[in-house]
Amino acid sequence: YVGIKDLLKEKRLLQCQNMGAGGNRKMVKNAEKAIEKLRKTIRTRFADRPRYHIVRTVSGKKQKMMTDRIRNVLGDTDFAYENFESRFNKQSHPLKALHKLLSTPPKKHTILFVKEGLRCAVTLQKKHLGVLYDRIPATAKPDGSTVIQSFAGRATGYDKHDMVVFTDI
Repeated sequence: YVGIKDLLKEKRLLQCQNMGAGGNRKMVKNAEKAIEKLRKTIRTRFADRPRYHIVRTVSGKKQKMMTDRIRNVLGDTDFAYENFESRFNKQSHPLKALHKLLSTPPKKHTILFVKEGLRCAVTLQKKHLGVLYDRIPATAKPDGSTVIQSFAGRATGYDKHDMVVFTDI
């Protein structure tokens, strides 16, 4: 069984930083540093093994600003990108599409942008996953149960894996 303590001990549970939509110079610089740390983690841990990396985005109008910032810093040479709406949509079932995608290995590192969702009771196929990157909660003191049910919780269980999780620890 892989638990939270195991991820911490193996240095696979790390503090996430704000990569979100902020306009002032200091916020942008800090966001770019966080994105560079994401790139370094991917290159160090999964260099020649392309994986899917899920990034939880902010919602609303700031989502595009966040995803554009990540795309601009990481570039298109080494990375592909996909957006997934993780809430139920009458036209489609995005979770089914996500599970189908995760069942096949990517040709190159692929950043999957997910807005909210993928929390409690959602099991992810871990074989082709690399990094799960949560966003900093909007509240000053987030509820611990929300954090544990987030990406940290998706990385626990009986499946052996080498994923890295950035969350609010």
